[in-house]
Parts: sequence; C-alpha cells; structure tokens
Amino acid sequence: MTEYIEIIGEDYVHSSNSLFHFMTSPKYLTDALKRKALCPRYCNEDIEYLSIVRDGAAFNEVSVLQKCFCDIPLGNIIKRFPVKLIDNNSLSDEEMRCIPHEFSHPDFYGKYALAFSKKWGEINKLQPIHYLSNDADVVKQFSKMMCNVLQEENLPDSVSDALLNWMCYFKPLRGTMKRREEIDSKGKIEIEVYKNFHDEHEWRYVPYGVEVNGHPLDCLIANGAVQSGLLKAISDSFEEEEYRPIWLPFQYDEIKYIIVPNNAGRLEIIKTIHDLPEDKFEVGDIGLQKSILISKILMLDDVKKDF
Repeated sequence: MTEYIEIIGEDYVHSSNSLFHFMTSPKYLTDALKRKALCPRYCNEDIEYLSIVRDGAAFNEVSVLQKCFCDIPLGNIIKRFPVKLIDNNSLSDEEMRCIPHEFSHPDFYGKYALAFSKKWGEINKLQPIHYLSNDADVVKQFSKMMCNVLQEENLPDSVSDALLNWMCYFKPLRGTMKRREEIDSKGKIEIEVYKNFHDEHEWRYVPYGVEVNGHPLDCLIANGAVQSGLLKAISDSFEEEEYRPIWLPFQYDEIKYIIVPNNAGRLEIIKTIHDLPEDKFEVGDIGLQKSILISKILMLDDVKKDF
C-alpha cells in the first residue's frame, strides 16, 4: 500500500485536496483502470497573447504533450458558468440559439473522471498552470526575451530547453477554445467559445526530458509543425506499451474517487473492476481490494444533489 508523510499545512482550504482528470468517454476510464496509468497527448495551446515573433513570423500556437487535472472543489465542479459563443457564420440564428450559453466543467471535459490526492500529484511532478494576463509587464518581458532568444544562434540548449519547458505551463487568463456540440439539424458540430480559463484551476503533467527507444520526445511542438491529423495519430500511438516511460502511473489505492455520470455508468465501471486481472492488485485479499475500489465510485447525478 502507498504511504505518504503528512506535513502540517499540507491541506488546502480554498481549493480541493484532490486533483481530478475528466474524460469524455467511459472507454478512456476503463482503459486507464486496466493499464493503471494515464497516457499524455499533444494538445493545442493558444500563445498569440505572448506576441512571439521570429523572422517576421508569429508563433500563435503550440502543441504541448500533457495530461490535465483540476483542483476544483466537488461542490463547484457541477456549477454552470456563462461562455460567449464565437459566431463563425456557419450557423443560422436558430442554431446559435440552440447551443447552450452556460456549461459546467464536466460539460466541457467529460463526465467520467479519476481523482487523486494533491500529494500524489506533487510526487508525480504535476504543476499548477501559470495563468497570464495579456497586458501584464511580466508577459511583455517574457515576449521580448523569447524573441531575442529565437534570434540567438549560439544559445546553450539548457537555456532554450528550460524556456520551452516553462511555456508548457502557460495559459491566458481568458481565451477561446473549440468543442463539439450536438445540434439537432447538423448532428455534432465544432463550435468556438470564449471563456475564463483561470476558473479551471488546472494542474498539468508534462513528461519533460523523457526518451523512448533512445529518442527524446518533444514536450512542445511549435506553430503547427505537425498537421493535426498526424498529431492525433502520434498521440494515439502513445497508448502502446513501448511508450510506458511517458505514462503517468498510479496504484489503485492511490485513487480517491472514480466519477461517472449516472447509475448506468456506475454499473459499467463496477463490471470493469470485477473483470480486472488479479495480477493488477497487491498480494492479499483481491476481492476486498476490488470492493474498496468500487466504493470510490461517485455519480455526478448525486454530486448535483448533495454537494
């Protein structure tokens, strides 16, 4: 069993003591339970607000190899917040009215989740995101420094690597993001919304400096250097066993909560846990360990009513 040393002042008061990773599909949750690990993927991040330019070309987007968590208290997880829809002229006025203007965190990131303690997060090198205000002096200073660095041909690798790694943990206070929404007349479509990112309370796992088969993996890819379809294929390949060095592993006793949307989701995950191979568990009473894991299941339907 995992043991952690308790430290005075370790508990959090204004945020959750747990880190939640939300997922859009029960398959992602069952796959994570079966492999006892979460697999990072490349995710696009908007950095236009940093105003980084090299040889006249602006760097407006990067892809970061990451796994994201939040430390929003459970009672706030299900609270709905307003967002602004960005009209791209592809939808009619009626269709725009059909799209919700308020969402909860699970609406955006999925209604299945695994939660772990923040101590587990610290041990596994998770880092809270640095939220940046566009007009802050520190942003302007960083932008100027990066522009100068990109023009420097003899810069030590240790300096450039450190700056790029630092950028993996940046996010603007507010910005746009794309999501897929169900519209009766068109099925699922991609929409763009403007939202407050700071309210996500994001922590991020970035496997910095990890090699696979003797080759280092880039934790940051700049400006669409890899096409989105290929980037997705690369990310999908990270689920293969050879990429275990970049996975974020966990033990079943390190899980604090398993979140599902409703009773149907709970029954599905209970079956998954019952079917887990015995060699995935510690030596001892396997039935008891499976029962303990099942006891950690929470339904969002109950959270909405009771938290």
